[in-house]
Amino acid sequence: MRKNAQIVIFCLFGLLSYRCGAEGNVSPPNFNDNRVNGNNGNKGNGNDNDVPSFIGGNSNNMNGNNDDNIFNKNGKDVTRNDGDAKDGENRNNKKNENGSGSNENNSIANADNGSGKSDANANQIDEDGNKMDEASLKKILKIVDEMENIQGLLDGDYSILDKYSVKLVDEDDGETNKRKIIGEYDLKMLKNILLFREKISRVCENKYNKNLPVLLKKCSNVDDPKLSKSREKIKKGLAKNNMSIEDFVVGLLEDLFEKINEHFIKDDSFDLSDYLADFELINYIIMHETSELVDELLNIIESMNFRLESGSLEKMVKSAESGMNLNCKMKEDIIHLLKKSSAKFFKIEIDRKTKMIYPVQATHKGANMKQLALSFLQKNNVCEHKKCPLNSNCYVINGEEVCRCLPGFSDVKIDNVMNCVRDDTLDCSNNNGGCDVNATCTLIDKKIVCECKDNFEGDGIYCSYSIFNSINNFIFLILLLLCLYLF
Repeated sequence: MRKNAQIVIFCLFGLLSYRCGAEGNVSPPNFNDNRVNGNNGNKGNGNDNDVPSFIGGNSNNMNGNNDDNIFNKNGKDVTRNDGDAKDGENRNNKKNENGSGSNENNSIANADNGSGKSDANANQIDEDGNKMDEASLKKILKIVDEMENIQGLLDGDYSILDKYSVKLVDEDDGETNKRKIIGEYDLKMLKNILLFREKISRVCENKYNKNLPVLLKKCSNVDDPKLSKSREKIKKGLAKNNMSIEDFVVGLLEDLFEKINEHFIKDDSFDLSDYLADFELINYIIMHETSELVDELLNIIESMNFRLESGSLEKMVKSAESGMNLNCKMKEDIIHLLKKSSAKFFKIEIDRKTKMIYPVQATHKGANMKQLALSFLQKNNVCEHKKCPLNSNCYVINGEEVCRCLPGFSDVKIDNVMNCVRDDTLDCSNNNGGCDVNATCTLIDKKIVCECKDNFEGDGIYCSYSIFNSINNFIFLILLLLCLYLF
């Protein structure tokens, strides 16, 4: 027993080492950090680092299709060629080593004026500024590209993004009650929701109702070698288990359609034609049994389809992404998008003329879509009750709803009430710019931008653990328990 446990420990250590190597090392949270607001020390409300496990994963690179084609206002390519840059630096170094009369004279003159070093620094600052402008432009273009992708997924639906000010793209002098600020991470979450809506609403090609005569011809042949053999095998099994053919067919139909609906929701490559053999067997059995079997199916088909629709709704809720940090400013729009989706499921249809059973794709009722929207919000982290001031976001941290000011705004108490006021003195060197301790702070276009580090998930103002950290912690706990058991 102990030898087997030692082998398990060895395997788990190997797995843990592999995951750490693949994902990078992650600093543990600082549980002694008592700051309440990421922007202004203890004056605000909540930069708690006891963060919950996150399910969903972290993908900061949302869509980089335009990264390699960056242009200035005149339409010229400003993408820097590292090789050319290095050649230029080498040429400048050689020039400085050899020296020229004019350069020496200029250097002496500049030295006399005390400005030589300043000019060199100024040139370096200009060069760094150009690099920053290029990085800023790439970031902004990536966000614009994501906005266009979202608008395409809306497919004629009302333009959600017109209601918001998108950071780095729109002027964000501050929020108003009618126009709130959202960021790159919020766009990513919105895109995920729209992709999910598109997936569950897609229309699949259905050849069954068009090809019923072909299906009927094959099933009508009582001597079909494959189908007749399967039927005899089934009847022997039913006799052994004292089960009626009617109960068997009903159970077979329900299991088949449950499988079809689950496959449709989970797999983008779903093809209804993959189930042709199943429908051939079912129709062969029905066709060569008593007529009472068809009559019984006609009587219960409505209740069967009701159960299939309910089961499909449960499968959609289960398959929806969970653990996302959703911006409560967008909650009503998220509910609207999911309520108005045309989610599909497959139900049973019987052709009364041929007595053949085949699948039909149907659309969920509006009440089901409302339930889907509410269940989706329950699976993710979104504030329900907390009222945060303008220029702040609300986060669910350890089950508690907490307000944090947006980067560039500080928490100022007025009559002991939280207010987020613009503070142009904030920068990345001061309290990480108001970003989470597990986020990086950068200045882009003179604005503070927060991004969660690898293995963390969120908008950068608040970052929670991703699923990978949770898995590593779980493996470590198993190792600890095994070691205690053995030693």
